[in-house]
Amino acid sequence: MDHPEDGPVSHDVGRKMVSGTLWMVSMRWTIRLIGLVNTAIIARLLIPTDFGLVALAMIAVDLLVTITDGDMEMALVRSAEADSDLQNTGWTLKIMAGIATWVLIMAITPLVSGHFGDERIATILHIAALRPLILGFENIGVVEFRRSLNFATEFRYLVLQRLITVFIGLGLVLTFRDYLALAWSMPASALVTLALSFMVVRGRPRLGLKRWREFWRFSRWQMMFNSARLAGERCDQIIISRLGSLDDTGVYVVGFDLAMMPTREVMLPAGRALMPAYAKIAHDPKDLSASFHTVLGFAAIIACATGVGMSSIAEDAVFLVLGDHWSRAVPFVRWLGIFGALEGMWLMLDPFLIATRHERTLAIFNLAFAALTIPAVAITASLMGIEAIPLARIAVMTAVLGGVFIRLLSWDWISPSSLTRTLWRPVAAALAMAGAIFLLHPQGLSSRPLSMALDMAMGGATYLGVLYGLWHLSGRPEGAERSLAALVLARLGRQSASL
Repeated sequence: MDHPEDGPVSHDVGRKMVSGTLWMVSMRWTIRLIGLVNTAIIARLLIPTDFGLVALAMIAVDLLVTITDGDMEMALVRSAEADSDLQNTGWTLKIMAGIATWVLIMAITPLVSGHFGDERIATILHIAALRPLILGFENIGVVEFRRSLNFATEFRYLVLQRLITVFIGLGLVLTFRDYLALAWSMPASALVTLALSFMVVRGRPRLGLKRWREFWRFSRWQMMFNSARLAGERCDQIIISRLGSLDDTGVYVVGFDLAMMPTREVMLPAGRALMPAYAKIAHDPKDLSASFHTVLGFAAIIACATGVGMSSIAEDAVFLVLGDHWSRAVPFVRWLGIFGALEGMWLMLDPFLIATRHERTLAIFNLAFAALTIPAVAITASLMGIEAIPLARIAVMTAVLGGVFIRLLSWDWISPSSLTRTLWRPVAAALAMAGAIFLLHPQGLSSRPLSMALDMAMGGATYLGVLYGLWHLSGRPEGAERSLAALVLARLGRQSASL
């Protein structure tokens, strides 16, 4: 069954989808740029071992948070009506989850620190355990910003939260000058979040469990989904710590974060905005299918540009952002950028599957991803070295993403021909961009900022030129390219009119 690629989506919901996505992406990039400056400073004050210690400790923390959390906010966003009883239940369950997580972390601390053979990890765990405990009391009323598509208010709330946290974090780094600064910044940021949540929301939730069954029906799959995704993502760090050193782990963790930043900082906030918008049209298969086609097209264009782009400028990005002593992160960033492009398209499927009540499918595919990634990474690292880990990730993500698309094709949300038409032009444009940067990279420049800026300008021009050239040669079909062109022309028209 072939669906139109850009059908008649409800004007109001469609407008809010675009507006909400832009707000969320702007928010995420504002927060991330603040964080990038913060990382650039901290990376010069601390050593890779500090990051490696915290990364290993946080594997246990994040796993327990994932198992106990259940995504109460997501359940509220998806609900057609979120009355006071539902919000009170969600807040109470969050508090219970926070307390349970704190207790479990304290209980497993001796086992974790003993496994890694480093008492510093025990100290980090004791401090980090305070974060989920504090966040459990955050005013759940902040979820109404997303439910009502009031992204401007959420933007201000989260950006202010991040700004305050950065200043506190820098103060801690200057005070401790070691891994303790990273550890104490976690409960400190949680306290900031807690205080702000009660300042920006008038209502005060109360304790109650009247609607707990509704959360359980949703959360059981979300816990499985989140746990599987976390295991698939963090297994690298455990394997590197066993085959290499804490220094190697720190280099990989920071390189992974840098490589994935461009793609994730667009896709994750976009998904955050799309979830409530999808939920409002989930009852209308025609509007839902049309929206899915358009969003998938946008996801392919953005993921290919950001992921392959970061891969192409890996060396300059590492030296410019992190400093010369992080040179070993360059090969990780180069290949993980490609992985990020693939993951970016997968992340755009999350809000669609959750809104359409296919969270079970999402959980199963994430379990498959983890089940394949863990042995693939372990075998690749043992045979080829830890530098080859990103290659294993790329292979697994390609296989799993293919399986997800096959499943979607079986539901008739998208046809094989329309899927091919949606994906092939961004992929071809990304390959052309990578080739142009490789062949025309300026040699002999002593200024890394200038070198990277030239590569980005040349690569961006190549990407857009090839993308829209192929679109014209294809007969200018409906889809993401046409929507982007219309958006740019409308923006230029408004600017011309204002002159």
